[in-house]
Amino acid sequence: EVMGLMGDPSDNIPGVKGIGEKTAIALIQRYHSLENLYDHLQELEKTGLKGIERIRKALVAGKDAAFLSRKLATVRTDVPVQLTLEDLHYQGWQSEKLRELFVELNFTKLIEGLDANNLEQA
Repeated sequence: EVMGLMGDPSDNIPGVKGIGEKTAIALIQRYHSLENLYDHLQELEKTGLKGIERIRKALVAGKDAAFLSRKLATVRTDVPVQLTLEDLHYQGWQSEKLRELFVELNFTKLIEGLDANNLEQA
């Protein structure tokens, strides 16, 4: 919930522009969820925070960003994984598979590094 408001630039999670960590924590401690916070925007004076009108305007303008940011920051643990421990066992350096993946993802710098590494090993 807090990440939905404050975001995280290192993970490209935008958050609500103008809402920092302290404000985000204070709001979520009081309202417990983004839904409840947005249901009570007219009661923000009760929080005792400074700059309530600025905060309210930021929250209204950034509502979509708040909910998107929360979704982006949520770590899903219910994803079906069809791997066995044997599948995860290290099977040695597989440069061709790695190259295919880098090409698919258009990681040109990593492809160059892989090519340079293969030349050194040859």
